[in-house]
Amino acid sequence: MSSAVLDTADTLVIGGGPAGLAAALALCRQNHNVIVLDSGDYRNKYATEMHMVSTWDHRPPREFLAASRAELSKRYPDQCKLVEAEVTAIERLSGTAQGLSIFEARDETGNKWRGRKIVLATGVRDLLPFIDGFEDCWGTGVVHCLLCHGHEQRGAASVGILALDSFAEASTVLRVARSCKQFASSIRIYTNGNKRVATQLRAVAAQVSNCDVEDAVIERLEMVKMSGGGEEDGLHVVLEGAEEGIAPGHVHTFAMYHAGTEQASSLVEDMGIELDENGEIKLGAFQETSQPGLFAAGDCSSLHKYVSIASATGFMAGAGAAQQLQAEGMQKM
Repeated sequence: MSSAVLDTADTLVIGGGPAGLAAALALCRQNHNVIVLDSGDYRNKYATEMHMVSTWDHRPPREFLAASRAELSKRYPDQCKLVEAEVTAIERLSGTAQGLSIFEARDETGNKWRGRKIVLATGVRDLLPFIDGFEDCWGTGVVHCLLCHGHEQRGAASVGILALDSFAEASTVLRVARSCKQFASSIRIYTNGNKRVATQLRAVAAQVSNCDVEDAVIERLEMVKMSGGGEEDGLHVVLEGAEEGIAPGHVHTFAMYHAGTEQASSLVEDMGIELDENGEIKLGAFQETSQPGLFAAGDCSSLHKYVSIASATGFMAGAGAAQQLQAEGMQKM
């Protein structure tokens, strides 16, 4: 196993999604050198299109990332290096809150990189219910955001709302049900056997036309063909004890579920970075974490997890790291 220090830079960016690439761009624009260490594992890996980003609406997210990487490589070849690597450990080799720091990042093979600042853009992991088939349908038949997925499904005959876990609060379900009516004629709310929640949500359903509540236990979710075409374009909610075959009243164009999240990388905990009450990284000015010289951007530090917001926080983190480097009188490492 190699233990060589392969390269050094003013700043190491951990994560090559929208936030990490934006942070790298900001640092390049300030003439600092930066190494982006990217595992290639992204939260939206199941999405075939991205939305809510002007000029990139309804285009594949991987094309967006590829264009961002190409731009960095072409315009800033002397400032930016892109490396495929999964960082498994970060160590502060020297420095305190009052002095200069040197960080060392290591990947799974033992290779090392060093930098004076770190930007964490490591994202979050969705926490999905333990229902058979749920993960297979996630991002296709089950979606998390109507801003991201609703418009393409307008005119749907029926949608489902999976009122499970933290997504079962009455005011939240009412808001989501009203939004779903923008795209569908009818709505069915599922509580997966929770009779108490079902009773509360029937009052919600009464406020939305063509909306009802199903309190039976969900056995599994599966994708089925709705339109008669070749693709599986409908979600079938199979209830416990149901007869074999597809139950028409439980087939929807899509279902809504807003998943809770957790930090995708153990680096956050390993570095002793403070989190807020929502489990996101707690930030100071310019996206700096509770650990001096260590910044965070994107989903790992933001309650609102959209590509445009990730990019904006990445720019802020890159600018913050650049300001600290310049204040310390270290333009290049």
